[in-house]
Amino acid sequence: MTVLKRLVLPFVAMSLLLQPIAAQFPDGVKDDDFRRAIQFYTEGGWFCLRLAPVDGADKEREWTVVVLSSSALKATSFRLGGIEVGTGSSLNPIGAGLNIQIVMNHPDNRAEFLKRFAEGIDKGLLRARVVRTAPLEPNARVQLSNVVDLKGPELLTLRNLEQAR
Repeated sequence: MTVLKRLVLPFVAMSLLLQPIAAQFPDGVKDDDFRRAIQFYTEGGWFCLRLAPVDGADKEREWTVVVLSSSALKATSFRLGGIEVGTGSSLNPIGAGLNIQIVMNHPDNRAEFLKRFAEGIDKGLLRARVVRTAPLEPNARVQLSNVVDLKGPELLTLRNLEQAR
């Protein structure tokens, strides 16, 4: 499985985020894993990913791309599938990428992570940007023009995606 697929697949079912969250997190994920995942972004890290439907992703003529980052990050070009640690971050780049993957592997964990990320957006610390683009090659650069900044609740429901067209 390619790195891109491993990073994008956890987001395929994001529309199911409104499920109740279990008291204990699946797959051995701990509260500290979520804290470190959010820290990755608050320290300037970013993650650029494609959201795709479960069925028919290969037939899409226009892609939905999301960039999760700190609110301070002003960059407008990102590598599709890229995860990068911010300059001066206290986190190890490999460990940070693995931590993001850990909190995204199970729908309940993903929901909890996105809930915390949405809280960071509401506090002005984090940012989720969405753009529609023509299909791209793996590792291509995504230019964020006509981008939509999601508010915290919009990240959870993704109801704002249609406005990004």
